[in-house]
Amino acid sequence: MFARIVEEVAAPSALGTDQGPVPVRTVSYAGGVAGLPEKVSGTAYLVSRVLAAAVPRDDLYFPLDEVRDDSGGTIRCRALGQFDHGDPDKEDCNAQ
Repeated sequence: MFARIVEEVAAPSALGTDQGPVPVRTVSYAGGVAGLPEKVSGTAYLVSRVLAAAVPRDDLYFPLDEVRDDSGGTIRCRALGQFDHGDPDKEDCNAQ
């Protein structure tokens, strides 16, 4: 199972280029996440960086410091990353 952020994709428009028109679709995130299990104590989930950035949970990790082969494909990572979404109970020291 793969978790993903739900996308809304608009009808295509055309971008004129000297090589002819290129179809372009506007994509926005619909705000929902599909396929992400509920938190389970003692369980970590490996997800995409985009999903980890969008969902403020401390059990989500993403590949970080990727190692790539000669053609640019990811073959492994040196670490896992986790976003600091802040403590919702902690007062923002930058607030005016």
